[in-house]
Amino acid sequence: MKKALAFLTASIMALGSLPFLSAGAEDAFAPGDVDMDGVLTGHDAALVSRHLAYGDNNLSEEQLKLADYNGDGVVDQTDVEAIHENEVWKLSDVDMDNDIDLDDAMAILQEYSYAVVGRIAGNLPPENAFTDVQKNLADVGGIHATPTEPTMDQAIVCQRVFTMESAGYCYAEIYPVVDGQPCYFFYNPYE
Repeated sequence: MKKALAFLTASIMALGSLPFLSAGAEDAFAPGDVDMDGVLTGHDAALVSRHLAYGDNNLSEEQLKLADYNGDGVVDQTDVEAIHENEVWKLSDVDMDNDIDLDDAMAILQEYSYAVVGRIAGNLPPENAFTDVQKNLADVGGIHATPTEPTMDQAIVCQRVFTMESAGYCYAEIYPVVDGQPCYFFYNPYE
């Protein structure tokens, strides 16, 4: 019995001394996290939806692999629907309170103002800066595959979405439809 226990202990210690293999970059993000910010949000659904509708947001090969949410080898509307159903925050919900309202539009506008007056040059403290997740949520058109500074247009579109919801439009009526497929980005008339 002592020999068996000694053998088992030695085996466990030997396995513990083996180096761990690090995961590849493609394993670093969950399926559907297309913008690779660590959170499944409305921006991920917007990116894939825009890619299917227009193909103009330049998703990388790695992002397209992440867009295949169900792992069937094809990026299609089924993946978009699954990402949208599992998102933590809606597109344009930059204050992350699960409600799109004027506070979100004002936050986007304020962040845009910070960028314009010089935060990029280091004139304002970092606590005024949006996180990458917030920058992605502000990308209401699903245009940018990586975080970018918010724009005044994004604030206006966010306000338009809030106004339409307040007027009784459901979220599905606010999204555009392209080739019969519902999209999960907001149409920006200023693009």
